[in-house]
Amino acid sequence: MTLLTMTPAYGRDYTSKAAVLKDWQAGKDFQIANAFHKDDGRYINKQDADRDGISASIRYKGQTRIVIIKPEKPETVTPASNGGMHASITIDRVTAAVESEMFGTDNPGFCHACGESAEGCEPDARNYTCGSCGEAQVFGAEETMLMVQP
Repeated sequence: MTLLTMTPAYGRDYTSKAAVLKDWQAGKDFQIANAFHKDDGRYINKQDADRDGISASIRYKGQTRIVIIKPEKPETVTPASNGGMHASITIDRVTAAVESEMFGTDNPGFCHACGESAEGCEPDARNYTCGSCGEAQVFGAEETMLMVQP
């Protein structure tokens, strides 16, 4: 697990730990402040940190106080021979979506719970919420390709 130092983004500051936690839970952006880290200066929020397993050490009150927040474990799909995926997600269907992404302007994804196609997904998207069934099981096409078994 990675621990990154962060500061409130866009000039915000907080006077209490409760205010920091409220905005973190609300998904507001914070800025990575690790001088020698490759992502120094990048913006990050709770969803990003939870997805990537990052603990946040957030400085507040003029950078004189620190609150440490551990990531929450997102629901994940761990398919074995397509066992955790909807049966309609086949290698052929996923291959077609990845090719469409590579050679066009599509950004396809798949809901592993109900099998619906999704648009507007980054290739490495994981656990997005499905517009059809409401489950947090939408994965980008390339991420799904890594999971589907031939």
